[in-house]
Amino acid sequence: MIELMVVITIIALLMSLSIGAMFSFIAGAREAATATTIAKVNKLLQERVEGLRQMDFTDAAQRFSDTNGGSVQLSEVIVRKFRMKRAFPQNLAEALGNDPQRYSALSALSSPPTTYVPKYESGIVLYAMLTNGETFGAASVGDDVFMGSEVRNSPETANLPCLVDAWGEPLRFYRWPTRLFKPSGPVGMGTTLPLNRTFAALLVSNVGRSNGYGADGLPGANGLGGQGAYGSDDIPNVGPDGAPGIAGTDDDGDGNIDNATELGWPGSDDYEPLNNDADDPLMRLASVLNNSNAILQFEQGSTSGTPNLLQALHTPFTYAPMLVVSAGPDRQLGLLEPNDTSTDCGYLACPTITANGATLTQQYLTDNITNLNQSSSGK
Repeated sequence: MIELMVVITIIALLMSLSIGAMFSFIAGAREAATATTIAKVNKLLQERVEGLRQMDFTDAAQRFSDTNGGSVQLSEVIVRKFRMKRAFPQNLAEALGNDPQRYSALSALSSPPTTYVPKYESGIVLYAMLTNGETFGAASVGDDVFMGSEVRNSPETANLPCLVDAWGEPLRFYRWPTRLFKPSGPVGMGTTLPLNRTFAALLVSNVGRSNGYGADGLPGANGLGGQGAYGSDDIPNVGPDGAPGIAGTDDDGDGNIDNATELGWPGSDDYEPLNNDADDPLMRLASVLNNSNAILQFEQGSTSGTPNLLQALHTPFTYAPMLVVSAGPDRQLGLLEPNDTSTDCGYLACPTITANGATLTQQYLTDNITNLNQSSSGK
């Protein structure tokens, strides 16, 4: 009897180990499959972004300048941004509002069936944009580019194809995820970031890194060094004067002290990389967005507190690479939805801090998989 009990115990132990290994294998396979899908989507997006950025908008900028005033150079920045918004819609309002003919199939979502689940909207629009949107010289995308496991077409999606992760959850696409980096919104010329980099660092590799790693040898987040700011121990950039952290110095030699092109880290004239808008590297917008009303108008399309998705752009003076994100194994996104038009600007990837509290939001984001993770695995 004792021998039989020992055998049964050993068998039970082996079965539990096998089951645990099996679940671990399945989880790893799902993460890998999701990372592959996101990498595929990211490649298609970047090809089109590069094509758009090579376009000449001089004539359009001249017409915009003649109509609205301002320099042609400033007008080109704005024209390019609206052109990108038209080419890369992230929700139904943008798709049907900016290009209704191209996205006419999505009009079914205007009066969806009762089975439709709104969280799938971004994945549906993303699929439509990749398969039917402008390519700017890149290869066109057919229905056969994505495998059946990467696309969901069911009553929950109003029978429209939706890009999903390996857990069947929709992929979310944020064209300008500026509220991920500045959750509290615009801060004038960007002299400080309202919150530390805790949230962004979970979704974007090396977001805390500036001029080097901190004393703990790790980028971003709080560590042992305490040399930087915004929750980072990384050393600030060194300005053109060759010295870090010296305010009151004309680093860029333009005759101005601590102006918009210099202000960055608190108490420093060194440039803050997260205040860098890739489409406006010379900060031409700083000449016109010089008060809170102008900044809110740029970000929200209005100053009424309710964003106008067709006119809104993004938080100015902010790093904003396109973000494709899966909620990961816990299926909790931790970000407001791309179609969220609340005053928290969910369409700009604002973390759900107010709804969940910072700690729970961080837990939700920890397992997310994005196109900007270092390993595309959310780990």
